[in-house]
Amino acid sequence: MSESARAQQLALAEAVRRACIDAARNGYRRAAISGLCPEGAQEAALGAIEMANLEPIIAALEMATSDHG
Repeated sequence: MSESARAQQLALAEAVRRACIDAARNGYRRAAISGLCPEGAQEAALGAIEMANLEPIIAALEMATSDHG
């Protein structure tokens, strides 16, 4: 695997990680503000991760790849 391909894979993985963390934090915060108990807020955070829209990450990767390819 080329260094460039490896860098793209790592960038994708990091973008997905950031999206999941952001979704979890926002889901937990919204649930806590709504009055859910900590366990309920945690479930809401996990649900937010499951529903996270990853399409923008793929689109950004495709755009970056086409700019460099």
